[in-house]
Amino acid sequence: MSGLTKQTPIPTGVVVHSKSRVLELQYANEQTYRVPFELLRVYSPSAEVQGHGPGQETLQTGKREVSIIAVEPVGEPGRKLRKRMLANRAHLFVFMTNRDVPYTNNISERHLRPSVIFRKVTNGFRCDWGAETYAAFRSVVSTAKANGASGLRAIEFVLSAKSPLEPLLDPG
Repeated sequence: MSGLTKQTPIPTGVVVHSKSRVLELQYANEQTYRVPFELLRVYSPSAEVQGHGPGQETLQTGKREVSIIAVEPVGEPGRKLRKRMLANRAHLFVFMTNRDVPYTNNISERHLRPSVIFRKVTNGFRCDWGAETYAAFRSVVSTAKANGASGLRAIEFVLSAKSPLEPLLDPG
């Protein structure tokens, strides 16, 4: 594209504001630029604007109600993200139609936090077995807590290989 060099900063975020007809570009240095759709149309790389050769550029005037129909990802990371989003489209906004589904992943983050802290404090695990054992331990304890059971009783239950029909909940 014209005017781009290896030093040209690449946006880290692109937001299309259809109602206000503004394209918002966000960069890694936390700067944000808002560009009206009409201005994008005036500087379009299209043949209508640029012409078919040097000296054939045409100034675009009177462009009103310009819309952005689609924003296409460029490069492999963008294509991979788009493919994942299309594959999981039905699950992306479930929280909007089902109020029982939280709109953030704070619960998941809270469940991961003890594992992350443990990994940082101990400088990680020496082998895969240690990591897998700790992950299983955290899973049992977190599941027990989420269901109102004692973490210790859940671990005792798992280690004793008792019948799954025996209740884990405290009788009191």
